[in-house]
Amino acid sequence: MSPGKEGLNYGQREDRGASEFGYGSGLTPPGLEGAPPRLGGRYRAKPPRPPTDPALVQLQRELDGEDD
Repeated sequence: MSPGKEGLNYGQREDRGASEFGYGSGLTPPGLEGAPPRLGGRYRAKPPRPPTDPALVQLQRELDGEDD
């Protein structure tokens, strides 16, 4: 460790509470962690479902031993 760096804790911040710049620690306001964006919660993108190929479904059934 370099001299004079003993007190540094990289990647960690001291929680100083809410201010004019944010709500405190975390990405959403306290109490709205699971709320939808329209109610003040955080936006969580969902990827589209992959297309289902019937050949892959059949192969999975064969691998699972369901198709005898």
